[in-house]
Amino acid sequence: MSSQRGASSLSQKVSVSLVVATATGVVVSLVSMLMMTRKTRREEESSKVIVAVGTLNAGKISAVKNCLKKWKMGISRATIRATKVPSEVSEQPMTLSETTRGAMNRARNAFVKAADAFVGIGLESGLAIVDGTYFDFCSCSIYDGNRYFLGVSSMFALPKRVVEKLEELGYNGAFAACGVPPDPTGDGVTGVLSNGILTRPTQMSESVDWAMLQYSNRNGVYRGE
Repeated sequence: MSSQRGASSLSQKVSVSLVVATATGVVVSLVSMLMMTRKTRREEESSKVIVAVGTLNAGKISAVKNCLKKWKMGISRATIRATKVPSEVSEQPMTLSETTRGAMNRARNAFVKAADAFVGIGLESGLAIVDGTYFDFCSCSIYDGNRYFLGVSSMFALPKRVVEKLEELGYNGAFAACGVPPDPTGDGVTGVLSNGILTRPTQMSESVDWAMLQYSNRNGVYRGE
């Protein structure tokens, strides 16, 4: 009798264990499905977000796309809508202020033109003169309809031979006249001068990253600015 009771008790324990294991498995599966569903919904919602970029330049668009992917935010998986808009500054901005203003104008104009955009992004390349040396850089602005979030890239010094031809031939023409293909929609003159180590899109990406730093903390340390 005792052996039969022991076997029966063992059988009941095994049955209970199987039921618990099965129930646990079902719960885990349901939780996993719920999390995947939420993730899918978030991704779908993010993909519906429109980021208007105020340029048709392939290099600038690529810089924006690559930067947004790095930042784990709602606009990281947004749909990029490139659009041609005016910068409302000179064709070759010659100061930090003018270049940044051009980026802000592009961001605002792209935002307004898209109508359904979540934010507008503008990039503007320009020159700044420091103690007689001409430096090339890029400014970025992110505009959300109320505020501008700004970023500026690193700079590189223009060769004096190029500077001497700027007024007559313009930026691309001056470099071309000095034997450096400008490649405005690719790696740019920096790609040629550095043998591919440095590129124009990389420089532009820096400005987007610094603007994203401010944008990502808009409700924190940059709140109210």
